Amino acid sequence: MKRCPITYQKLDSTKYSAKGLRSFSNKISDLEKINIDFSNGSSYSLNPHSRENFGKLQVKNKCFVKGDKNDRYVFVQDNDPESQYIFNRDLTLKLATLSGIKTVTHGLAYLQSGNLVFWYKRPQFFGRSIQYQIDTFDELIPEDEANVFRHLIEILNSTCTFPALEKLNLLRLILFSFLTGHDSIATSSLSLIHNKERVELTPQCCLVNNHIYQSKKKAESISFLGEEVLLGNTDKALCFANEVLGVNPKAFSQVMQELNVVYLKWLKTIEVSFIKNPIKKEYLELLRNRRRLFFKY
Repeated sequence: MKRCPITYQKLDSTKYSAKGLRSFSNKISDLEKINIDFSNGSSYSLNPHSRENFGKLQVKNKCFVKGDKNDRYVFVQDNDPESQYIFNRDLTLKLATLSGIKTVTHGLAYLQSGNLVFWYKRPQFFGRSIQYQIDTFDELIPEDEANVFRHLIEILNSTCTFPALEKLNLLRLILFSFLTGHDSIATSSLSLIHNKERVELTPQCCLVNNHIYQSKKKAESISFLGEEVLLGNTDKALCFANEVLGVNPKAFSQVMQELNVVYLKWLKTIEVSFIKNPIKKEYLELLRNRRRLFFKY
């Protein structure tokens, strides 16, 4: 069954669903295959599995052209197609969205070659000309800070419009990351966005099950801002939530319940995703094993 690479919806003969095309623009009724030579120019890499390039959407021509750092779209290609990194990243972001985590607008799109490329909209761009300020935590937290977690909480309390809400959102992100194998949340990947309504955590653009690319050692922790956080059972997770983030047990239980309820939707999404075996099998195995640490069913 053919599916839209943006929404995973079933398709008949078209390349994209109407809902998927609206992710780019309400004025787009179709999208030409992306004919950009990514091998030259402004290619850069944030990890060993992929390389990234900027792109610009030409609505009138229903196509993308190569862009630069001032443009709002980023295209991501696998360095090694066997890793299926872009499908992994697209899937993990979709699972995050289902879990109540804010993510950037993203999806997959067809290249002229027929292969797929991952893309996302940079969150700081709004409308035609507005760019919001984004501050990453590696800019906000000094390198020599002895207590990174305490400094983090101080920043959330003093800067965010609704700090208690952002602490819950951060807890949800950490628990989700652990369950899905996104084993490292670095200061460079966590930031605050100053939009027109509030200051809050920036929507996520790079969540991926990177555990499956590493050694298969049993892990009951993740790296958060350079510190190891033990999350091997509910008690350890509650301890971190309460003592570090200041989240009370009732709010913690609510977040856990939400992650438990959404599990069946995760499985359905994984099943229809573009990620293939054996990576899909490893993804599911890790998810089930880590989920058992928190939930009995």
